[in-house]
Amino acid sequence: LLTLVVAVLLVHMLHGEYLGYVQLSGDDAFLVWSYALKWLALALIAGGYIAFLMLGSRGSKPAGKRGTRSVTPTVGEPRGAKALSSAQQDDGFDFLRDKKHLSSRADQVIASKPK
Repeated sequence: LLTLVVAVLLVHMLHGEYLGYVQLSGDDAFLVWSYALKWLALALIAGGYIAFLMLGSRGSKPAGKRGTRSVTPTVGEPRGAKALSSAQQDDGFDFLRDKKHLSSRADQVIASKPK
């Protein structure tokens, strides 16, 4: 998206520079061609961006079931070793899985109020 914005701004800037040159020199022989080239460049940039989006989304795989992830064996693992499930992997949330009761923000507010 940043490349698209930079390319569009560059086309407009270059065309503006050419229009400034035409105004100073008075040579407007290629003025119509400059507008045609400007719009052709903008159309090609937009078409290229749309093609990039379409080809980029075609290569991605649809998301599987929520909460599941596939684990590939690491380089040192023997063949046939079972992959760990997502619950067995350390993903930083193990301290929450081991708790008996998770308290919500409302529970914390109620607990902090004096009786």
